[in-house]
Amino acid sequence: MIISRKNKFIFLRVSKTGSTTAHNMIYNSGILGVEDVISWSRGMPEGTKNDINKHFAVDDLISVGLICKESVKDYSYIITVRHPVERFLSSYFYKSKFTGSATTLEHFKKLIRSKVDLPSYMGRKQSDYFYDGSEKLQNVTAIDLSNINKGLDFVIKKYGGVTKHVHLNKQDKPDWYKKGVDAEDMHILDVSFAEEILEYNTVRGLI
Repeated sequence: MIISRKNKFIFLRVSKTGSTTAHNMIYNSGILGVEDVISWSRGMPEGTKNDINKHFAVDDLISVGLICKESVKDYSYIITVRHPVERFLSSYFYKSKFTGSATTLEHFKKLIRSKVDLPSYMGRKQSDYFYDGSEKLQNVTAIDLSNINKGLDFVIKKYGGVTKHVHLNKQDKPDWYKKGVDAEDMHILDVSFAEEILEYNTVRGLI
């Protein structure tokens, strides 16, 4: 999360959308000032570590006093977004990796067919990050993960910075997923995330 008081923009780190990469590209672009608020991110110098929550949304920033409600619309907002089903899959494999729990085809199929609200598995919806507690903000640049270099190049050059392009390492899906997930499974996911997919297609049109 970055609050650029110098350039009057806020970068919101939406989880599992390439936001670490985007954060570091902005951090290394030369557009930030000494008065700016920057959460620590993997890839930044160890000496810059702090306790600021990297995944704060706008309403969180207001509640902890990093910005005031009256100044919310004085800023423009930058976020990265990703297709909701791909974001869910990324989160599923990531959580399994770091909790040590094994992922299997049986477990995956059981989860998506259960009564669990799959969108809630992700925590916040992508569009909720620019909700200020009463309305969704309009001054938002949404950069799709598939277009992250071009999108950030546009934003960084706008503020007079230099873009250092990166190569995104695609998260490798396990063999059981590649071989065992079928059309019925994907239909269940598409139905579960139908509302978010519609919203995603609207949001990513903001750039």
